[in-house]
Amino acid sequence: MIIMFIFGFFIIRVEPSFNFLMNYVVEATSGGIKEKFLEFFLGIGASIALVIAIFIVKNNLNILEFLLPSFFLAVVLAFLTPNKFLGIAMDSLGAVVGTISSTFFIPFLCGINSSVHTIGLLAFIGIVPVIFLEIAGFIYEKEVILHDYNSLDDRIIDYD
Repeated sequence: MIIMFIFGFFIIRVEPSFNFLMNYVVEATSGGIKEKFLEFFLGIGASIALVIAIFIVKNNLNILEFLLPSFFLAVVLAFLTPNKFLGIAMDSLGAVVGTISSTFFIPFLCGINSSVHTIGLLAFIGIVPVIFLEIAGFIYEKEVILHDYNSLDDRIIDYD
């Protein structure tokens, strides 16, 4: 489980769409959310999802007991997340479960237990980083309100 946690943390960093997502979030927040923070946050989300998916496969549990509450949580968080983060969070599902990740995770999970529905596990692995990014958007919005960054002047002042 520890090895898969570490492996899950680094496998999504290879995904080209993940790198595009990180650049887009940094640009959309005008640098308010740093790239390293986003890498760490989504990496932890994907790692936790992978470890839970392996736990489900090894113990032959029903995926719906984990998938439905996570989708419900994502929908509830959608009402608390700023609109620009909601779109970004839903894009993160495609970034985490992209071509590299899905071609690795599906055969790996089938190799552990071939009787498990791996497409549902892939959906679970994808929704957990969405939840993490929605939480990051909620935190970012509260931080902007707290410090009132929107009222700052964007002019550059040079002092000689």
